[in-house]
Amino acid sequence: MNPVFYLFDEQLQENGILQVAYSIPYSDEEQLSHEQINTDTTIEFGHSLESQIQGQIDAGFVITGFYEDNFGGQKLLDSYCNSFIATKALKT
Repeated sequence: MNPVFYLFDEQLQENGILQVAYSIPYSDEEQLSHEQINTDTTIEFGHSLESQIQGQIDAGFVITGFYEDNFGGQKLLDSYCNSFIATKALKT
């Protein structure tokens, strides 16, 4: 995910409101209550772009491609930026 995705309150987004609620890096474990996190819920983390991309480079990968995408217009954030990123990386 693009770290920008984790800046905004997801419930408010579903109601058409973009309101900054969190900072990056993001962690559900730090932001949500124990009641909001249960065994049936995926815990999400929003790492910075630097930690994502530089982490690959530090591990010996060479970035050979980059792609962005969104939710296909289904999310309010799609009007402003892409929520997904992908790299193509080759191990050197």
